[in-house]
Amino acid sequence: MTGIIAGLLLLAGCGSVAASDRSGTYVPPDDPAGNIFVKDIGDVLDKATEQRIYGLNKSWESRKDKPQLLVVTLKSLDGDSIENKATELFDKYKPGEKGKDTGLLYLLSVEDRKDRLEVGYGLESVIPDADAADIIDTAHSDYKDGDWSKGVNKVVDGIETSIEDGSPTKYLTAQRKKEQAGGITIAVMLIVFFLGSCILVCRDFIRSGGHPSSLSSSDDGWSSLGSSSGGWSGGSSSDGGSSFGGGSSGGGGASGSW
Repeated sequence: MTGIIAGLLLLAGCGSVAASDRSGTYVPPDDPAGNIFVKDIGDVLDKATEQRIYGLNKSWESRKDKPQLLVVTLKSLDGDSIENKATELFDKYKPGEKGKDTGLLYLLSVEDRKDRLEVGYGLESVIPDADAADIIDTAHSDYKDGDWSKGVNKVVDGIETSIEDGSPTKYLTAQRKKEQAGGITIAVMLIVFFLGSCILVCRDFIRSGGHPSSLSSSDDGWSSLGSSSGGWSGGSSSDGGSSFGGGSSGGGGASGSW
């Protein structure tokens, strides 16, 4: 009798441990496939984040392009590169609709302090490499603080915004906007400088009576422009639950570190 009681207590204890291990994992109701969209192997995401990723994927099922996002966290890459691992996982699970190739894979390696957003063929025009780099960069400050769920949510924010807007220009960080504004300012200044120089040359040409020899003068402003060295060079879902759709990736996306 004592042995039976001890065995029952042991089983109960194992059951409670298993339950506690699953307490932070979101298990979708009425979905036999479970939350296939999150593989938190690194054990760093909270339940709310997993639930959000699941809900976002389910909401995309009504879209014609059928995008799917798979989020994977790892403790370590075990010596592999983040790019190789992302490709391996993408080829294994195949997020995104087959033929449309609208899958996304976000991979986070905790100990290696690296991440990558892999983008399927069909979404490369919506999330080009530069935008993918911007999106994952928003999370790095949170990762430095050890707030993994907050960082992953920022990545999901960027992905969701890009997918919903359907344009690579809609999701830009403040830094990229600043760089673009700076580039436009420089271009305008160069145009103004060029037009001003042309006006001065034309004015001197008219005053000289139209003799082209005046253009060779070092006092007419043209020689200083010409000698300048820096100015002008310069998935789908089945009735039985969730499933990945068979998408593929051509290696588009971006990798980062912090």
